[in-house]
Amino acid sequence: MLTPRKTLLILAALAILTSVAMAQSGNGRHKRFLDRDGDMDRGPRHEMRLERMTAHLELSEAQVTAIEAIHEQAAADGRDLRKDLARLRNEKQGEMLKDEPSEKVLAGIIESMGDLRTELQTIRMKARLEVREQLTEEQRDKMMTKGERHGRRGGRQGRQGRRCLQG
Repeated sequence: MLTPRKTLLILAALAILTSVAMAQSGNGRHKRFLDRDGDMDRGPRHEMRLERMTAHLELSEAQVTAIEAIHEQAAADGRDLRKDLARLRNEKQGEMLKDEPSEKVLAGIIESMGDLRTELQTIRMKARLEVREQLTEEQRDKMMTKGERHGRRGGRQGRQGRRCLQG
C-alpha cells in the first residue's frame, strides 16, 4: 500500500522526469519550419546566420540580396530531395517494425538515402561556392579565418544524437 509520503515522492519524480523530457525536446534545434504549402521554410536560424554573416563580413546590400537569392535557390533545389529522404526514412522505419525485416530491402533503402544525401551535399557545396563568388578577397579571407578559429558551424561539432539514430 502506498502511503501519502510515497505517493508524493512518486509524483515529484514524475514531474521532474516530465520536465526534463520536455526540456530536451523543445529547444527548437530539430524542429522544421513549414510554410503555408507545407514546404520547409528557412526559419529564424537561417535569418540569424545571414545577419551574423552580414555584420562579420560587412556585406553590402547587393551582396546580401545576392546571397539570399543563392540560399533560396539552393533550398528550392533540395526541397524534393529532402521530401524523398523523409519518405525513405519512413520506409526504413516501417521495414524495421516488421516481425522479420528484410536485410536486402533495408540495404536498398539505405543506399538510396545515401545517394540523396550526396545530392543534397552537392547542392550545398555549389551554393557555398556561389556565395564565395559574391565576396571580395578580404571578405573570403575573413570568412576562412573565422571558420578555422571557431571550427565547423561556429564551434559546434556537427549534428549528433537524434539525427545519428534516425539514419
